[in-house]
Amino acid sequence: MQIAPVTFFMRQSAFHLAQIFLLTLFYDLAIFDPVMNATKVKRQSGRKLNESSIPFSKLNYQLFGVAFFLILVGYWALAQLPVDGFLTLTFAPILLVLGYCVVIPLAIMIGGKNTAGDKT
Repeated sequence: MQIAPVTFFMRQSAFHLAQIFLLTLFYDLAIFDPVMNATKVKRQSGRKLNESSIPFSKLNYQLFGVAFFLILVGYWALAQLPVDGFLTLTFAPILLVLGYCVVIPLAIMIGGKNTAGDKT
């Protein structure tokens, strides 16, 4: 008979965890947040968003490709033997920092020129 209070507590805590999960889910979906709903309405009443337009230009995608290549070569150089050599201690970290901290942010921030077909 001592098991009954423990299972009751476990059922109650599981119920409360489910409630917290559902409330946070609905809060994230902005069902219970009137401020979030008001900003969505304000945004819809403003400038019309073109969902079919691509946010990046060809230059942005090329820079993402360069960053991906730098990161790939950086990890390859990091895996080479000997572990205390030039490739693993100097060259690989430089490539990884360039890829992650320079080229990817540059690819995101650079605004490509709009071509005649783009209307953004």
